[in-house]
Amino acid sequence: MQWSLYFEMMKKFRDGAPLGDVATMKFAAFGDTPEHVREQMEALAGYAPPLRTDALLAMSPGTLGREYGEFLKRNKLEHLAVSDDVKERFKDNPYAIRYTLTHDLHHVITGFDTGIAGELGVAAFSAGQGVGIVSERVFRRLMPLYSVLLIGHGTEIRHNFRVGLEMGREASLVIGEKLEDWLDVPLSEVRARLGITDVRRAEIKKSKPSRFAKWLYKAFGQELPMPDAA
Repeated sequence: MQWSLYFEMMKKFRDGAPLGDVATMKFAAFGDTPEHVREQMEALAGYAPPLRTDALLAMSPGTLGREYGEFLKRNKLEHLAVSDDVKERFKDNPYAIRYTLTHDLHHVITGFDTGIAGELGVAAFSAGQGVGIVSERVFRRLMPLYSVLLIGHGTEIRHNFRVGLEMGREASLVIGEKLEDWLDVPLSEVRARLGITDVRRAEIKKSKPSRFAKWLYKAFGQELPMPDAA
C-alpha cells in the first residue's frame, strides 16, 4: 500500500478532481501490476481513447459501443476519463489506468448490474482474473462483514461472488484487451471472444435496493446508480 499516494488521492477527491484521475490514483496506491499480466499490460501503455456517450448511442444496435452507451445513460454515468497529467504520470503503469477505464465496460460485458451484489460480482470477476484490488482470500474474510452491513443482501452477494470468480477464471484477461477498438463489434461476439458464456451470465442474481449503499454513495457526493442488469 502506497499511503502517500492514497492520501494525495483523497485530497484530490476533496478538491473535486475528475473521478477517473481519483480512481486511477486509488488503484495504483493499492498495489503493483501482478507479475502474470505485466507483459500484456505493457503493450497497452498510453492506450486511453476518450469516449462520448452521444457517440456511443449513435452506434449500431447490439454493438458493444451502443450497449455501453445505453448502460451509461440508463445509470446516469459518464465514461471515466483520465487527464493528460495523470496519463503522463502513470504512463509506466497502464494497469492502473486500464483497470479504471474499463470498470463500467466490465459491467456491460459480464452482465452484473450496478447494485451492491452486482458491484461485488464484478469485483469477484477481477479477483478471479487475478487483477482485482481485493483478492479472493480477502473477499472470503470480508463476507461476514458484508452480511452484517448489508442485511437482506447476503444470498445475492454470496451467489454473485461465486459466479464472478468462476466467470473470471474462465475468461481471458479483459483489462488486457483494447476494448475501445471493439465498440463496433456485436456484444455477443465480444463475449465469445473473451470466453464469457450466456450460460454463466444467466446464473447472475440481480441486486436489491440498499439503504446502506445509498448512504455510502451520498457520503462521497454521488447518486447511487439504479440496479440495472446490462
